[in-house]
Amino acid sequence: MSKPALTVIVACYNVAPFIAACLRSIFNQPRVDRLHILVVDDGSTDDTAETVRSEIAAHPGVSCELVTQPNQGISGARNTGLRLVRTPYVAFLDSDDLWARDFLDVVMPIIDDGRADIIAFNASMVDMSGRRLRALQTHSLVSGRGDFSRDELARDAAALAEWHTWARVYKTRLLDGVSFPARRYYEDAAVVSTLYVKACHIETLEEELYCYRCRPGSITSSVTDKHIDDLLANANEAAQRIPEQADYWGTVRRNMILQVAAEIGRAPRQLRRAMFSRAWPVVRSHPGPGFRLNWLSRLLDVCLRAEVKRMLGWAGSAP
Repeated sequence: MSKPALTVIVACYNVAPFIAACLRSIFNQPRVDRLHILVVDDGSTDDTAETVRSEIAAHPGVSCELVTQPNQGISGARNTGLRLVRTPYVAFLDSDDLWARDFLDVVMPIIDDGRADIIAFNASMVDMSGRRLRALQTHSLVSGRGDFSRDELARDAAALAEWHTWARVYKTRLLDGVSFPARRYYEDAAVVSTLYVKACHIETLEEELYCYRCRPGSITSSVTDKHIDDLLANANEAAQRIPEQADYWGTVRRNMILQVAAEIGRAPRQLRRAMFSRAWPVVRSHPGPGFRLNWLSRLLDVCLRAEVKRMLGWAGSAP
């Protein structure tokens, strides 16, 4: 049997209806013998852990272990998984999502080559029946189609601002000394944007290797005050790093603040005024010409779309 080269961390909390399909999308991969699976159950109160044990028992040839812990949030679960990784590369899969069938066939040759610090790929957004809704693109530049520098690929990622942890494979040593901020929403943006600065070699792929399932009740399906506060915290941290690489971190910060507008637009109507009051001083402080108008346009556009969806009864549908 081949030695595992990649560990996938699956952090889960109360996802008993979804975790079996998630794990089977991993277990049924070609080259699964090159993979180790770490499932971190973050204090679930439903049958999540029991379902994971049943799936492991039904697939005895797969290297998979279940770790249970008191609830610490997704950041705490991912940090627990990171401490247990012993392979050269690591990836993340959300417990209600799926890997594409050819995930390992595509990424394993790049892993075996060993040069890439980050392997980025695209995703398909699907509904709960598996119907594809749209593509989610992490890069507009594909490394195999041109001689792009690391800086060009990093700036490309910053421009699209799709900082999903699960949309990349990482060299494990890239995460040395890195941890996900505890109990913070959008913790992936805080971490992944930093990893692009640390990376020496980036590979970007055009394939859609991940299936993101849009489901009601997920962390990102509703917006609270904490979502806005945590986004603003990310933007403030990026602002503090602008002297290091002004173009890159300036773009990161700009798009994080623009995301605040989008999230306020999706929020319940009665919360928007208070959210706006907290965000506006940050918007006003941004030096870019026309940025305030751009931000307000984004806010109004998302508000309008949210109201139309509510009127049509589509409040739980994908963006």
